[in-house]
Amino acid sequence: MKTKEIQIIQTSITSTLDAVGIIDKYYNNLQFPVELRQKENFMADEFQSAKDFMANYFGITPQQAAFLTAIFILTSDADSDFENSNEANFRQIARKLNSSTSEMFRYIKDFDGLIELGILSTNDEINKTRQSLKLSTHVFEAILLNTPYIQERNREFSLGLSDYLKKQKDHIIKCSRRSFPAYRLLEFAEENYNKLGEQFPLMKYINELSISTPEKILFFETCGSTTFQDGKIKVLELAEILFNNMTLKKQFLRNLSTGGSLLVKEDLLDIESGEFLSDLEVTLSEKALEMYLGEEVELYSRKKRDTNVIEAEDIIPRQLYFSGESEEDLSEFESMLTPENFPVLQKKLKDGGMSVGLTTMLYGGPGTGKTESVMQIARKTKRKIVRVDIAAVKSMWLGESEKLIKKVFVNYNALVKREKICPILFFNEADAIFLKRKTGDLRGAENALNAMQNIILEEMENFRGILIATTNLVRNLDPAFERRFLFKIKLSNPSPEVKQRIWADRLPRFQESEFEEIAQKFDFSGGEIDNIVRKLTMSEIIEGTIPTLPGLERLCQQEKFNRNTRRPIGFKYLEQ
Repeated sequence: MKTKEIQIIQTSITSTLDAVGIIDKYYNNLQFPVELRQKENFMADEFQSAKDFMANYFGITPQQAAFLTAIFILTSDADSDFENSNEANFRQIARKLNSSTSEMFRYIKDFDGLIELGILSTNDEINKTRQSLKLSTHVFEAILLNTPYIQERNREFSLGLSDYLKKQKDHIIKCSRRSFPAYRLLEFAEENYNKLGEQFPLMKYINELSISTPEKILFFETCGSTTFQDGKIKVLELAEILFNNMTLKKQFLRNLSTGGSLLVKEDLLDIESGEFLSDLEVTLSEKALEMYLGEEVELYSRKKRDTNVIEAEDIIPRQLYFSGESEEDLSEFESMLTPENFPVLQKKLKDGGMSVGLTTMLYGGPGTGKTESVMQIARKTKRKIVRVDIAAVKSMWLGESEKLIKKVFVNYNALVKREKICPILFFNEADAIFLKRKTGDLRGAENALNAMQNIILEEMENFRGILIATTNLVRNLDPAFERRFLFKIKLSNPSPEVKQRIWADRLPRFQESEFEEIAQKFDFSGGEIDNIVRKLTMSEIIEGTIPTLPGLERLCQQEKFNRNTRRPIGFKYLEQ
C-alpha cells in the first residue's frame, strides 16, 4: 500500500496572522458569524479571502475556520483577562463570537472534527460542559514559525515509533482521568496499528498474531515504559481503563497470569505474579527487547543492569591456594576458559558432533574456596557471571517456579548471543535445587521441584555456554545430574603446607615460617582462616592493638563451635 500523499500548504507568517487579524476585526460587528449569514458588511472581499485562506490552510470547513481563529485569538492574547490564557472554553468562545454558550453546543460536531484532526486538543472528551480547548502545539508552531502544517493523522506516521508510543500513553492517561473515552483509545489502536505496521517490523509482527486490541495496547504500553520509565506495567491499572465489564477484566488478567495469552506463549512478555491477580506485572522479554530496540538492546541492558550479573572488572583480585590435585584441576579448567582457547575448544567439539557446552561442578566442604574460585576464574578470563538466585526461583505459587527457572536459561542464552565473550551461568549452593528427586505420592511443592529439575536437566542436555555449580553436599545430588556435569572438581581442605601459605598471604606482617605451628595445630579451611584474619583486623582498627601470634592462636581456638573451653567475646585478651 502506497503512502498517502499529504497536502501541505506553504504560507508566510505574515499572511497567516493577517488572516487571523481580519477575522478578528469582523467579529466585533457580527451577532453570530460562524453561520456565515449573507450580510453585506460580513461578506466583504477582505474577510472572505481571509476566511477561505484559513479554511484551505488547515483543510477544514469555513465554520471550523471561524471557531479555530477565535480560539487562536483567545489563547494567544497576552492581555487576556481569562483565568487560563492558553485554553478557551465554550463560554469564552461564545463571548468572542457575540453568541451564547447554548448556541455553541449546536456545533459540537465541528469542534469534535477539529479534535479528531489533531488541530485542537481538549482536557475532557467526555463532559462537554467542562471542556477546554486549545491549539495543538504543532499547529501553533506551524503558524508562528512559518513551517508547513501536516494533519495530525498523517503526522504521527512521519515520526518515529517512540513518538507514537508517547501519543498512546497520552490517551491512556486521559482515559485514567475520565477525560477520554476508552472506546476512543481502542478505535485509535485498531485504526493506527495497521498503518504503523507498514513502517515498523515489530508492529507488523504483532499485527500478524491473533491477539486482541487490548493485548496490543498492553504490549506497546510496555514498550513505551521500557523507553521512558522502568519497563514494568501493572496490568490491573490498564485493565481498569480498557474494560468496564468485570468478567472481561478478570479474563484478561487470568489469561496473562496463566500463560494463555499469545504474548506469553510467543515469549514477548515476562510475567511477574504476586499473591493476587491485582499484583500482576509484565515486562518485555529478551526476545521482545531485541525486536523493539534492535542494536540499542545492549545499551538498554547496560542501563537496566541486572543485579544478578557480576561484571568481571568488578571482581576483587584474590590469591587462592589449593592442595595438589585440586590446584591442578582448577588450573586446567581455567585454561579452557581463556578467550583464546574456549572458541577453539567449542569448534572442535562441534566439528566432532559433540555438545559444545561446558558444565562443571565444584564440590567440597564449607570454606574450601568453591565460590571464590568461580569469581577469580571469571575475572581472569574476562567473563560475566550470571548468578542464579535459587531462593527467588523457588516460588510458592503453582507453576511459577517452572516459568522462573526456564526464564533463567532464556535470559542467559540471550546474553550469550549479545556478548563477545561467553558469560558463566552460576548456580551457587546448587544442592538446594539439584537434590534427589522425590517419587511416590508427592505434594505440590515436591512436584514443582521435580518439574524444575526436569527443566534444568533438559536445558543442560543441549547447553551451549558455560555452567558452573557448587555444593557442600554432593551426596544429596540427584544421580541424573552427575552425567550432565562434564567436569567434577573436588576442593579439599588445604594441607598444613597450603594453610601456612594462606596465613602468610593474609597476614604479611609475619614470616611464613611463623605460621608452621598454627597450620599444623588447627585444621581450618581457607574460609575459616579468612574469618580469623577479619577479626584480627577489626581488633587492630577498633582497639588499637597490635596483632601477635599468641593473640592469633586464641582466636583460632574460638573459631570452632565445639571448642572445649568457653572464652569471652572481644579482643581484650590480645597482647599490647
